[in-house]
Amino acid sequence: MIVASINKAEEKNKLSIPGQVFCNHFIAISKHLKGDIDAYDLKKVKYFTTKLFNKPGYELDRIKKLLWNSWSTEHALHLTAKQGNTDYCKYALHWSFPQAYYSCYLNMHAFCLAIGDTRQTHSDLIKAFGERVIKNSYPKSISFYADGNFEDYTVHNLPLQNIKSAISQIKSDADAQSQIATFLKSTRTNSAKYHREKRQNSSNPITTKAGTLCQSFNKEQWEIITNRLGPTTLFNILYRLRIKANYNDIESFMHADINFQQFHECLMDTVSYLNFVHESYLAKAVGLKKYAMILNGFPAHMSDSFVRSRYEQRIIPLIK
Repeated sequence: MIVASINKAEEKNKLSIPGQVFCNHFIAISKHLKGDIDAYDLKKVKYFTTKLFNKPGYELDRIKKLLWNSWSTEHALHLTAKQGNTDYCKYALHWSFPQAYYSCYLNMHAFCLAIGDTRQTHSDLIKAFGERVIKNSYPKSISFYADGNFEDYTVHNLPLQNIKSAISQIKSDADAQSQIATFLKSTRTNSAKYHREKRQNSSNPITTKAGTLCQSFNKEQWEIITNRLGPTTLFNILYRLRIKANYNDIESFMHADINFQQFHECLMDTVSYLNFVHESYLAKAVGLKKYAMILNGFPAHMSDSFVRSRYEQRIIPLIK
């Protein structure tokens, strides 16, 4: 009886680990963003001050639709938080994960259109984000990334001081940065494995000298895959949320002993900050007057809260 009880507890703890790890990672991202005193001072970003000007030729109506969809999705995240219920936040992960990703993705897509970047697919736009990260076009707070070959990664723009377990308690900025580095590496590993499988199931798989399907990759073969990934950034991390929204992955969170309200709040912190950055960049590119027209048309019951607050408190002072 006692042995069975111990085994059950151990099994429950084992099932809880994936949820604990993911929760820890997003707590780390939230702490990292909040700990950067320059995070909202975009005037310190050279790209913002020298590269973004009112450019003709963009489709304002399309930009408006993308922003409205982004804001509506972010509004849904806020509604979940307003429930103030741990169980609600827990079971809402089925839709909260894709909502977090899509709100940020749509917001970034709108900005890309404003600067004449007409790339369309998720993979292309995520790579575009990575290109801007490498060129220091974003604030330092979101300019961290990982690159390199499979399981031989280099993490950039994080002042790493210690590497801890992914379920260690986050007590300091260094702990948070360590967690983010771990998240970047595991995300790059997942992406590399996915693209390896995709390549091996294609009409042009990587084969051995004998012409048979290669089952175990060496360093050079992995490079064929990883060289096409681009840098692994915060957007790749968010894209994992979209994938994790499927039933089997979400099930691991149902067993986790974590603070689901805190988890949800950290997701919202990440979404809010990324959207602030892209909205600020977009407003600089199209001008405050046109941006205000887009905002003022958004339904009042939603725009009077977080969207308008971001605009009035954060964006206007940066551009005027």
